Amino acid sequence: MSDVRIEHYGPSRDRCWFKCPRRPGHECHVLLKPWPINGNTWDWDHNEQAPTLSPSINCNGGDTSCGWHGFIQKGEIVG
Repeated sequence: MSDVRIEHYGPSRDRCWFKCPRRPGHECHVLLKPWPINGNTWDWDHNEQAPTLSPSINCNGGDTSCGWHGFIQKGEIVG
């Protein structure tokens, strides 16, 4: 499995999953625009093999947060 992957859950319902940089064996995900909810969503370049997301990802808040802050750039976890 790649460190970063895009999954589709229906029209305008895409997520980017990535290996957690701080917790080996865990995955994190963010919702990609346009996602039809009020909440945090990320812009992406629609490159499914090597996506770039913006803005940065800040995994703070909630019981499952790891505290990582960084970027997904060209399919790589940076930061």
